[in-house]
Amino acid sequence: MITDQIRQGTLRQDVCLPLLFFALISLVMVGPHVLPPTQITRFGYAPQDSYIFLWDFWWTKQAVLALKNPYWTDLLFYPSGTTLTFHTYPLAYGLFSLPFQLIAKGTAGLVVAFNTVIFLSFVLSGFGAYRLAVYLTGSTPAGLLAGLMYAFIPFHLINMVSLNLLAMEFLPFFVLALLRLKEKPTFPAALTAAVWLALTYYSSLEYALFLLLFSGICLIYLTACLRREITWSFVGFLGVALALFAILASPQLYQQIRVYFAPEFNAEMGLDQAALWSPALLSLFTPTRFHPIYGQAMSFAGDLSSHARDSVGMRSEATLGFVTWGLAILGFLRAREDKSVFWVFAGICFIGLTLGPYLRVTGKWLSGIPMPYLLLHQLLPPLRASRDPTRFIPLVALSLSVLAAFGARRCLAYLDRSFSRMLLTVLLGSLILFEYLPGGALKSKPSMHPAYREISQHDGDFAVMDLTREPFGLVQQIFHGKKITSFPKTIPRSPSHRSTLALERDFRSPEKFLNLEPAIRSERLELHKSEIDIFRIRYAVLSPSPKLELQMKLAALLGARMEHVHGLVRCEFMGDRLNY
Repeated sequence: MITDQIRQGTLRQDVCLPLLFFALISLVMVGPHVLPPTQITRFGYAPQDSYIFLWDFWWTKQAVLALKNPYWTDLLFYPSGTTLTFHTYPLAYGLFSLPFQLIAKGTAGLVVAFNTVIFLSFVLSGFGAYRLAVYLTGSTPAGLLAGLMYAFIPFHLINMVSLNLLAMEFLPFFVLALLRLKEKPTFPAALTAAVWLALTYYSSLEYALFLLLFSGICLIYLTACLRREITWSFVGFLGVALALFAILASPQLYQQIRVYFAPEFNAEMGLDQAALWSPALLSLFTPTRFHPIYGQAMSFAGDLSSHARDSVGMRSEATLGFVTWGLAILGFLRAREDKSVFWVFAGICFIGLTLGPYLRVTGKWLSGIPMPYLLLHQLLPPLRASRDPTRFIPLVALSLSVLAAFGARRCLAYLDRSFSRMLLTVLLGSLILFEYLPGGALKSKPSMHPAYREISQHDGDFAVMDLTREPFGLVQQIFHGKKITSFPKTIPRSPSHRSTLALERDFRSPEKFLNLEPAIRSERLELHKSEIDIFRIRYAVLSPSPKLELQMKLAALLGARMEHVHGLVRCEFMGDRLNY
């Protein structure tokens, strides 16, 4: 009886109350962006990314109900289809969305699931960092502050609609499981670490890779500095954890390996892309320009301008906040006494990786000084599929939040009265949240564009050549359900790029087609008519662009009926040869 009461009290204190705390804070910080749950926020750098993940949810339902492989679809890059193994496809979130989609028809279930995922990510990110910090420091107030510093960093808020970047909630749970595996190497501990890594892998390929890097950094540190703490039991069960992860990840991992080594596949984005998107060192300390109060306070100062094209390295999502830096420095100063040197080492490693292949000091000042990312880019081929080193920020934030928790514990230890400690905790937490305040919550509701209404009303089996600005057409496919011939920018790593129809290639470059010799042009027209007939391409949808007039000339040569509908041009290919 007494034991049960103790367990209930521990559960309430260690789990229920902290979860409630982070749920309430999440309501304050992200509630305006996820409520009402039937609308999607337009906040952040790339609000259009929400279209991609709504489609991912929708496709998961189509695949599961039809018992299809979710990592292959013939609805895009028709007729060849495409693999989704290297696409930003968070299957874990897609499966989570299924009950919502089954209960609420249309896009309502998709959007509610999408907003629920966002909200829970912040709650669980805070709770995970809290558990990790309490495990290391033994201080509940310091743990709560660490949870706030990690969960609500600008990176998390600004990328809330990009679910592959949102998925930070699994990282602290894996790190905690890894530390517990080191302390007590057992099969359950190995299984726990494998499950958290697998959940990360099925939500964000990049974060899973970064956690493997974290594990490697941990082993390097233990080998170099704490060799006595490495036991054969730990090494053995660490191998068991990797083997269990491989088993759990095998459905996707097997397909990735096959695609990766296919001769026509190239997932590398290029080092120039990594250099372009690397955050400046200054941006780690510059207040986010999305802040509703002082966000534009420094916009006059050259590199700190919001939209300076030559200051691309000034990334608002890279900032970590002055309170976090201050507490982390306090933790750094007492790292030896607190036995937290590893977190200094991890923080330095991930800051070095975040800064990209060459040190960018300010937005304009890209030095030629090589950084660790350059070496890792050469040694680790999977990293070449990622274009943006800023995505290491969650591991930087996790390392610094742990250090900051040690710093906060030291500050609180100087106060004798519990009321004073509580007051300081509230003050620090309030300052952290104030620094991280997101911008306004402009929202929209996914809807069918009028240009697609006629397409959705036809029940026949046909395809659409959608040349609107990506990824707009993905949401429209949710409504009309027809196959689309391409989508090269939304799924840039697909090997199906090489098999794009000649018809679409000429529509994308109509100036080249119209400049061909008459005989060659006539021959290609016949080829296009044949593709329209064979692959049953009934419609093309065009959007305003410098090429629109030339595209319409090509459509006229193919005998298309064209209609301007609310800013788009819908082309219907007609002729006796078509029998829909």
